[in-house]
Amino acid sequence: MRHALPAIVEDAENSLTWSAREWLWALAAEWRALDQWIEETEHKIQRGFEHSDACQRLRASVLRSTVRMTARAPCMRSLRR
Repeated sequence: MRHALPAIVEDAENSLTWSAREWLWALAAEWRALDQWIEETEHKIQRGFEHSDACQRLRASVLRSTVRMTARAPCMRSLRR
């Protein structure tokens, strides 16, 4: 809906009232602000992760476990032939 919202609001032939259009524009602005906040937060988390020795050890451990589990999976054995 977020991506369709501008077209819906700008469509002069739909029966939206002016106040409904204003409310939808405000909603769209809130969504954009939330998207920006989420992106900035993801970057902060990623930077923190990259600079944390504990996170790097955890990442290496998870990757090793994933490789081991994948190697043991019957469906993966058939792909190696």
